[in-house]
Amino acid sequence: FEVQDLGYEGVVLTNIMDWYDAKQAPFGTGAKRKEFPDAFTLAALLAYAARNGVSVAVISKDKDFDRACELYNELLYFPSLPALTEAMLSADKRVAQAKQLIEKNTGLIVAEIEEEFPLLGFYHEVDPADVEDVEVDNVKVGDISVIHIGGNEISIAFEATVYYSAYVTADDHSTASIDSSEDWYILWNEYRGTVNELTGISGTAKLSVDSDWNKIERVVTFEIQEDDIFVEELPEEIFRKGE
Repeated sequence: FEVQDLGYEGVVLTNIMDWYDAKQAPFGTGAKRKEFPDAFTLAALLAYAARNGVSVAVISKDKDFDRACELYNELLYFPSLPALTEAMLSADKRVAQAKQLIEKNTGLIVAEIEEEFPLLGFYHEVDPADVEDVEVDNVKVGDISVIHIGGNEISIAFEATVYYSAYVTADDHSTASIDSSEDWYILWNEYRGTVNELTGISGTAKLSVDSDWNKIERVVTFEIQEDDIFVEELPEEIFRKGE
């Protein structure tokens, strides 16, 4: 891909204000009345499409863009880059076959997540804190997109929700002793215990298939996109530090 910065050439302010008055996407009611940055982005995309006589793929998790793209034939909405890539590959008849193979073998992806997820970095929003003994309890695989097809290989992008437990030790700042005149701050207690969390992840994998494209033989490569997972829950029990 080649990055091309879009300016505001061709953007007509009166069009944006018409969208605003009509509550047309990306505008709406309530908090959605203030979507001017998205509106200028949308107007710039429409101007680019008209100026070059092309269609534009809009990749965004923002549902406002999804609703806005429905109003214009020249804007094609995709929730992710892998979804666009799959659409570009759709002329290859093996894409449908690959999707069927993957849907029958999501257990392979789950097994890789169960193995790799606990190896990521885990941090608690309370500082300082330690997060240890991460164990995966359940994995729900979401969207899977085919992003490349080779002779006997399939590359995919996936999203999943991971339910996990972790042992957390974190300082209890609510019971600290403070003396601003002497400039000291003493933490007496800490949280200790197991918490249960869930988080969304995404990643890529390369799968090897047999010569007849009837079976996935093995996972060749596997990568979770996220490096760090932030834990929000605190254990219920509080202990005296050092006990």
